[in-house]
Amino acid sequence: MGMAVIPLIALAGGGPASAGAAAVRARRPEEVGVQMASAAPQALAGTVPSVIAAPSPTVAPVSATDPPATTAAAAAPAAVQVAAYARSAVVVMHTAPPATVPPVTTTTAPLPSETGPASWYGAAPGTCAHQSLPFGTVVTIVNLATGATATCTVDDRGPYEGGRIIDLARDVFAKLAPTSEGVINVRITW
Repeated sequence: MGMAVIPLIALAGGGPASAGAAAVRARRPEEVGVQMASAAPQALAGTVPSVIAAPSPTVAPVSATDPPATTAAAAAPAAVQVAAYARSAVVVMHTAPPATVPPVTTTTAPLPSETGPASWYGAAPGTCAHQSLPFGTVVTIVNLATGATATCTVDDRGPYEGGRIIDLARDVFAKLAPTSEGVINVRITW
């Protein structure tokens, strides 16, 4: 024999009364083998709790004029349905937003550089002399007055006069300024 779900609202006079409903109302839940709905108390505050029967999926009508409910879910009172919805909404509200990956920023270290006077001397084309850079280092030279640039490869030591930072082959110097100038201010990077 299946058990029935009977909303207390209907039993308390909210719907048509019948002799069967009055008889069920007179009994305590444990006498008829029903259990109270397990819903969140705060969701049911101010509502009349309902009695939910287990395990029958069908519900008996409260009166002869009420149509029979086909499932226990269809007969569940609105307060229980709201409580179930409120429990699922809490899960959605506590869901963490998707993690964002911070953008990767890369910085390049500035190239080492020196600033000072440069001169020319009779060296092999495309070469230069520096006091400490390793042989084979490719150096970029910028004329600070004009912005002209040239490159050379270190293959000698020097200069040792006048506070100069680099000595250039004649062809390299000519790309930066006329050789008649003799000495120009430059910035070198390697």
